[in-house]
Amino acid sequence: MAAVTPAQIAAYERDGVVLIEKAFSRQWVDDLTAAFDRVLARAEDPNYDPRAPGLPGMRKLGLTRGKFGDLLVQGLMAHDPVFMAWLTDSPAAQLCAEIARSKTMRFWTDAAFQKDTTGETNGTPWHNDYCTWPFWGEQLPILWLALTDVGMEDAPLQTLLGSHAEPHRYYSWLSPPGLGTSEMYHPWQELLDKVAVPGAPIRAWTMHAGDCLLMHSKIIHNSLPRTTTRPGRRLALSTRWLGDDAIWAPDAYTPMGEYLSGEVDMVHGKAPPPRVFPIQWPIQSPTPQPIPSRRDATPEPA
Repeated sequence: MAAVTPAQIAAYERDGVVLIEKAFSRQWVDDLTAAFDRVLARAEDPNYDPRAPGLPGMRKLGLTRGKFGDLLVQGLMAHDPVFMAWLTDSPAAQLCAEIARSKTMRFWTDAAFQKDTTGETNGTPWHNDYCTWPFWGEQLPILWLALTDVGMEDAPLQTLLGSHAEPHRYYSWLSPPGLGTSEMYHPWQELLDKVAVPGAPIRAWTMHAGDCLLMHSKIIHNSLPRTTTRPGRRLALSTRWLGDDAIWAPDAYTPMGEYLSGEVDMVHGKAPPPRVFPIQWPIQSPTPQPIPSRRDATPEPA
């Protein structure tokens, strides 16, 4: 795999987002798509265990229908060997480390977005992800991988270029209600006003399957509605990563529920420990160990 170029790093640092074309092979696209469908089939069983046993840093599987389109799936990685292999054997961790100028990179969490209907309601509102993260830092990239082609009618992402440069967060509508704004948490309307400025530098990203966007976690973005009349779906895998300066610091605006609340090694104001979030790049040996690759494992039948 070719390394991220200096020009791509410069674009990421200037704009908060950069497109990496043909970042992942057709084989990875096909394997990840098949794994996604296998997990959905397993999740239909009411007795299927959504937890990720033995992997403390991974959240349990969750499916939300009708939110920002048709289907939001979170916590996929532990539920199929192809996803686990992708973390260790694909270029993902290296791409994130190089674009963020980080010596190390750890996987944090994932979300897959399937849009297979059309209409104005299946877009995603303007937001940024960092507002609700319990981690703080600048080396916290997002890798958004297109598993299908994404044209202008296929709900492409839009980004407000340069909006990652602000030092504060916004009081997100996804955060608990009843909290006030502050010097650190600005009103959400302020975010929306930035997007509404005439001539705001908004870019829509059309992509081919296997292309990815590397995005700063502070970048303001949305997705357009899916309006195509073609059959099929728009499928994308979004993964979030932790670089060298990642600090665990949840507060009243960013609660994590039971997911990591019992992890005594997660210390407020400190870097996440390798036992909970193993280093994915570069491969570490003998300790801390990365998540084991299972690229050659035979997937269970759906």
